[in-house]
Amino acid sequence: MLFVIGGSAARGDYLAASTIANIVGYSSYLYFAMYPRLLANESLEDVKTSLKLLMMFAVPLVVGVLAMPNSLLTILSSQYAEAAPILVILAFDVLISTTSGLYRDLLFGVEKLDEKSKIPTRQLVKSSIFKVYTLSYVHSAITLPLAYYFLTHFALNQPLQAAIYVAAITMGTRFAMFVVLLLLVRRAVKVTVPWTSIGKYVLAAAIMGFVLYMIPRTGKITDTVATAVAGGIIYLILLAAIDKEARGLIKSILHEIEERFT
Repeated sequence: MLFVIGGSAARGDYLAASTIANIVGYSSYLYFAMYPRLLANESLEDVKTSLKLLMMFAVPLVVGVLAMPNSLLTILSSQYAEAAPILVILAFDVLISTTSGLYRDLLFGVEKLDEKSKIPTRQLVKSSIFKVYTLSYVHSAITLPLAYYFLTHFALNQPLQAAIYVAAITMGTRFAMFVVLLLLVRRAVKVTVPWTSIGKYVLAAAIMGFVLYMIPRTGKITDTVATAVAGGIIYLILLAAIDKEARGLIKSILHEIEERFT
């Protein structure tokens, strides 16, 4: 819809922003090991650990996007610098989507209905699995008409504004679906959110983001990459200083790297 009504410029801005924002989603690979362990042991401690790992890397990635959106977009092309607001919105959208994936896998792991050889239709409709899969259709049913209305009434012949509207509507609807998913999870199992650890991640990422924001921009790709790497190092150093579990994880990673290259 955005591509048809917003035109090629809106499509380019949105896809460029989406390409960078999807980097946040790479943090989801850290919790993939949780699903088989949950099926085998039904240990909610694994869920808590997976949530920590996810947030440990997703939070600084989002903050990094907030600190230097224009510079990241110029890696693709300088013409996409104007898409910075879209990138910021989509970064949060990917964060919500990635976190939703963890809770969705948790719900699938604790749901026992699919273990039966035959599942009555009535039980299937009432199951958490059915409800979770329904959320994607509800998301589309809300997003599409809203996007059409805003694009045709407020963003005609305004490609950048059109892309911003679509990104904001998508994120807002996804967040609403995430809230519904949390309610479904709470009805099935009690999950303890590691707020203390998440707070430490946010603190370290905020300091990192401030440093990245203050670094002068040159527009060169090499400088942007070097700045991003420096930000990651700053975050890890700060996190290691304030979080014991993070120190243990960093030591494990370094030990694994050392074993592989020696």
